[in-house]
Order: sequence, then structure tokens, then C-alpha cells
Amino acid sequence: MNVAANQVILVGKIAEMTSVTSQDATGIRFILMVKTNWQSAEEAESFECVIFGKQAETFKQYTQIHATVKVTGHLHSCPHQTEDGQRFCGAEVIVDSFQLLERPEPVLAKVQEDSTKGNATDKKQNKEQDPFKNQVLEFLKDNRFL
Repeated sequence: MNVAANQVILVGKIAEMTSVTSQDATGIRFILMVKTNWQSAEEAESFECVIFGKQAETFKQYTQIHATVKVTGHLHSCPHQTEDGQRFCGAEVIVDSFQLLERPEPVLAKVQEDSTKGNATDKKQNKEQDPFKNQVLEFLKDNRFL
């Protein structure tokens, strides 16, 4: 049996993000910038991505421009024709799932600031409950996986 797979996995930074509404569903359309190494020169390629439904709500709530995400989805072709009759065919990634890998630095600073607020008892309890809290934030700053 010969089965063709249409699966895309991309890791990159969000460059633009807009809400979209159609007759059937609402979603988020975003541009994902992905680093590429081509002939020993570092460049970035942009991919148009769309996410729908509950996933879109979650995506909007937890991500923002310049956040690093991993998306898994499939390609969807978008043929169109100009007013003078020229035909073009583009493609977009329909996102099935995503994973937030890194938030931009100002967001990390705010998370750290918020975590230091509170009384001494709360701080002591937080340290006892989550001894690896600071290591996780350092891991998010690691760019080796991008």
C-alpha cells in the first residue's frame, strides 16, 4: 500500500499574528519565521500558518509576536488568479497542534517579577513545591534547539 503523508513540523518565531473569521470558524493567521542554513549562510524563511477552534483561543492566550513555537500540521494549497488572468498557487500550514518553546525576554522578566511578589511564607512554600523553577526558565533561554 502506497500512502502519501502530508505532515509539516516547524520551529520558529512568530512575526505577525491576526485573527481571522470565516463562515464556519474563527482562527488565528500568523507568519512563522524559521532559521535555515543554506550554503553556510544563516537566513530565515517565512511560512503562513493558520490555526482554528479551541487551539486558536489557546494560541492567542499564551503566545505573542517574537515567541518561539513548534507547530505540527499539514500543507494546504491556495490557488488564486490575479485580475489580469495570471494563476498562482501558494501554500499555507494548517496547524493541528503547537508547543510554546520560548517567550520573549520582556515576558520572562514579568513572569520572574510576578513570582517574586508575595509574602515570605508563599515564597517558602513555592520553593518547597517547585525546586526546579529557576532551571526551567534557564532552559527556555537555550537556543540550541532552534
